[in-house]
Amino acid sequence: MPERRDSHSEAPRRPSSGLSLLGVVAGVTGAAAAVAAAGAAAGALMARRVVTPPRHAEEDVNVLAVWADADGLLVTLRATPDSRLAGTPGVYSLWFDHGRGHAVIGEVVDHTWNSVTRRVLRVDQGTLDGSVRRARVGGWVWLDPASAGFAFEEVTVDAPLGPCPAWLVRPDQGPGAGEPLTFAAAPAEAAPAGSTSPAPLDAEDAAGPDAAPEPPATAAREATGPEATSGVWCIHAHGRASARPEVLRGLFAMRTLGVTSLIISYRNDGEAPSSDDSRYALGATEWEDVEAAIEFALAHGARRVLLFGWSMGGAIVLQAQSRTRHPRAIAGVLLDSPVVDWGDVLAYQADARSLPAPVRDFAKTLLGRRWGAGATGLEEPIDLAELNWVARAGELRRPLLVLHSDDDGFVPSGPSRELAAARPDLVTFVPFRTARHTKLWNHDRRRWESSVIDWVRDRLG
Repeated sequence: MPERRDSHSEAPRRPSSGLSLLGVVAGVTGAAAAVAAAGAAAGALMARRVVTPPRHAEEDVNVLAVWADADGLLVTLRATPDSRLAGTPGVYSLWFDHGRGHAVIGEVVDHTWNSVTRRVLRVDQGTLDGSVRRARVGGWVWLDPASAGFAFEEVTVDAPLGPCPAWLVRPDQGPGAGEPLTFAAAPAEAAPAGSTSPAPLDAEDAAGPDAAPEPPATAAREATGPEATSGVWCIHAHGRASARPEVLRGLFAMRTLGVTSLIISYRNDGEAPSSDDSRYALGATEWEDVEAAIEFALAHGARRVLLFGWSMGGAIVLQAQSRTRHPRAIAGVLLDSPVVDWGDVLAYQADARSLPAPVRDFAKTLLGRRWGAGATGLEEPIDLAELNWVARAGELRRPLLVLHSDDDGFVPSGPSRELAAARPDLVTFVPFRTARHTKLWNHDRRRWESSVIDWVRDRLG
């Protein structure tokens, strides 16, 4: 007799609706947790990256070819906003080989929709040849004052963390604003340096083959107690992931003005002593090294001091002018592509990387809280509100000159404009449209120098 079976015995067992719902909830919760964890990790990475001095800046331009024509060496680069920059004098740095190689590039001799070919004016370091695949376009041009035609002294500023190397450039030697710039032309075989045949940069910036020769480069000499040759000194502070040569472009205007220049290093920049955490404080502590430079200048004859900051150096000198023990000595503050509000910079960088607002906000929280030290490596948190000079505009007491390009690409110009709008009585804003980040002098030297010279003369009488 066949075995009788329950008519439902073969039917599959269905989970209860309650169990199904629990499974869905668990899945959603797990996914949300994963998303939150990923966002937290991205925020931590962003916070850590902004305060960590990089070993070398990213080389973000593809080098397509290095070749020669009858006039010398040329390099073809992938077209980017920076590699396409022209202007007058239209000269830029080309860094390669992970920062070990440095060349100066000039006029654009050819371009297509995705490439640009430029004349190589000089190779300072390394070998620029077909083996180079990646590079970075910068604005430095010179590696020390002597290569720009200025006599200088190696001095040391006694700062809170230890001695900080500095260059002292007096205004009695060296080229002034608008004077022809010359370089040794890079030979076709791309020798790493040493050619001595001067060649003018371009027709607008030099008078042609009869232009005045470059002043002889004077070797650095050890200072044994410098005495100021001018009652006005300018303290120049470079930007993040940069170094003293960045600010050499400002020397020509200061030479014309008769102003002594002190080009400083500061903590964690690779030259000055490091802090215990080896982290940038985005201006919150670096200003102490500017204060030491102010005291150096006053001790050596300065009666009035200008502070000149580039990029993050702008954030640093803004803190210095606010916190200095010598406020009456500060005659004015000059800023090129400055960080006026770090919160705005972080928001801009997050947007550029398609990071959502919660990631950006978490990064800011980590920077400003002691418990964020595990992610950032900071010994002390950073009060970003103290670094927001749009919000603190009412506290300004000294005149400011701000030069900024609207296509900066790294530090947005919006806060610079807002600061000028908030304090038209003190802030003079000089906008550029297509000069990128800290390349304003390279793009339009004449306008940059005349803006600086006229502003300083108006302030100093």
